[in-house]
Amino acid sequence: VGVLDPATNVFSVVDISATVPGSWKYQGGALAPNGKVYFVPRSINNVGVFDPSTNAFSTVDISAFVTGNGKYNGAVLAPNGKIYFTPRNRDNVGVFDPATNAFTIINIPDSFGINGTSKFAGGVLAPNGKIYFAPWDSNSFGILDPSTDAFSLVDISAFKTVKNKYWGGVLAPNGTIVFVPVMMKIVGVVDPGNSAPAYRVSGGVPQEWRALLSPHFNKY
Repeated sequence: VGVLDPATNVFSVVDISATVPGSWKYQGGALAPNGKVYFVPRSINNVGVFDPSTNAFSTVDISAFVTGNGKYNGAVLAPNGKIYFTPRNRDNVGVFDPATNAFTIINIPDSFGINGTSKFAGGVLAPNGKIYFAPWDSNSFGILDPSTDAFSLVDISAFKTVKNKYWGGVLAPNGTIVFVPVMMKIVGVVDPGNSAPAYRVSGGVPQEWRALLSPHFNKY
């Protein structure tokens, strides 16, 4: 586990190879109210648990619910205290309760027509309490309401149908969500609103709420 001290900019590592050997273990994580960090399982069959106060690392087995590669990609802490895993190759949203270490799933209906691989990459909690999943290969962004477990989609195929569209997003000060582009040449902007969310594309981010986008393939 990589550890950066913002006060000193000192970087260190906590070795977890004895507990979870191999590659492509986790992808993303979330800080829970109990102060622990929970890592999202990608190709490993457990949730990683890191306690920053002691540097202790442990795991919670979830193989009874999901197995395989590329399970989830990113996590969001909801107002109910639970952590929601963004579905990548799994046809469900993973739900982890830090208070009990219980793992459950919310199935995505087959009728939605998005079941398969590489659906979403990362998510953002909106002011309305719902979670918005950034479209990776999917031509829709996903919406989950943690208060009801209801899952829905908003089609964006009229804008672009390329793969590897966005990876994660940022909540802007005005309440809109900005999806971070990968293969898209433009950012995606979602306005959750009070009813049906609106989606638009933008060539840039307004100066007054500029977001910092971390480089992946780019050098800047």
